[in-house]
Amino acid sequence: MRMMGGERRDRSAELGDLARSVRELITSDSQPEARAAYEAAASDLDRRQARAEQDEHDRSERRFKEA
Repeated sequence: MRMMGGERRDRSAELGDLARSVRELITSDSQPEARAAYEAAASDLDRRQARAEQDEHDRSERRFKEA
């Protein structure tokens, strides 16, 4: 079970890194269509990261209550 939590935290960090990378592309690409696509991708990654963090928080609370 700890392994799963660790993997989820790693996934959250990975999603954050990906979102930062996509945001770097937003500033380096001047084409409006490309910028819009990068912004949409970054927003999606932000939502996924937040969900991963919330899932980990929820699991931690359940483990605490069970202990």
